[in-house]
Amino acid sequence: MSIGKNQRKARKSKSPKYTSPTSHLPRSPIKETKFLRSFYAEPLVASIISASTGKYIDVNIRFEEFFGLSRKDVIGKSPLELDIWAKKSHRKKAAKDFLQEGSFGKFSLRVIAAGGKIADGFAVSEVINFKGEDCYLGRLYDITGQIEASKKLKEG
Repeated sequence: MSIGKNQRKARKSKSPKYTSPTSHLPRSPIKETKFLRSFYAEPLVASIISASTGKYIDVNIRFEEFFGLSRKDVIGKSPLELDIWAKKSHRKKAAKDFLQEGSFGKFSLRVIAAGGKIADGFAVSEVINFKGEDCYLGRLYDITGQIEASKKLKEG
């Protein structure tokens, strides 16, 4: 299968704004069983937050390990109640961006991980319909190790 000239041009052009790869799809319920299998197996920190309440509906195992919080202690609470944002300004910017765009990609943030350790990461999030409710599906890429390694290389 060959790629047409227009497809090559489209691939090469870079958009300054993040566009979710699923933004063209209608917001319809997803196959929950398949989705949840993938969600729980996700190697990234992942969460589902209710759009109407701002509270966690579900988190994966990696979330529990990363933040040192059990799933049952997280569900029904908001990120603010759990005090996981290291910088409140990041939370405000994320909320503003999300309200304007409906998703965000590679949003830089600092969070308070297990043991009170400050961790750096990139978050991506988008709106999904989960169990008949609009929710935010968020994933966090922990880049703390890369930042620490980079600092060590610069120092010596």
